[in-house]
Amino acid sequence: LDQIISALLSMIDVNATASMTNTIITDIRLPRLIYSVLTGIGLSLVGLLMQTVTRNALADPYVLGVSSGASTGAVFAIIMGGLPFLGQYNTPIFAALGAALSIILVLLCVGKSNSP
Repeated sequence: LDQIISALLSMIDVNATASMTNTIITDIRLPRLIYSVLTGIGLSLVGLLMQTVTRNALADPYVLGVSSGASTGAVFAIIMGGLPFLGQYNTPIFAALGAALSIILVLLCVGKSNSP
């Protein structure tokens, strides 16, 4: 705990020397922690949105076809080769686009209804 606190305080101090421990904590561990927290926040918000839209406390990505759309987008990216400027992010981006397209199509087909 002392090493973590000293590494975080050394980020503030401009004259501090960067040791290997400080570099590992600030350049590797801290970004992973931040991304993990942001991912958890995003997943919880999407879960809340799915449960609100379906009015079902047990809603999951399979209910509205989000998983199938993401799988279709990923397969499309793998088979077609994707876009060259996206590099290694081809498959995740196409999966996200496939998921978004599938949920939009499902919600457009269902329309607006006031009944549960």
